Amino acid sequence: MSGWIVLGYVVVIGLPLVVIVAVTCWPERIPKDRTVQAIRARIEDEDQER
Repeated sequence: MSGWIVLGYVVVIGLPLVVIVAVTCWPERIPKDRTVQAIRARIEDEDQER
């Protein structure tokens, strides 16, 4: 019976804790217009217009 209680605690406490850690540590996707290549292309376009 005690094994089920431990399993219950693991599910009730451990699972949400794992989800919180995963959400906070998961890297965000960089928008396409914020990449190094996109910024460099914008700067080069501005330089060509001048």
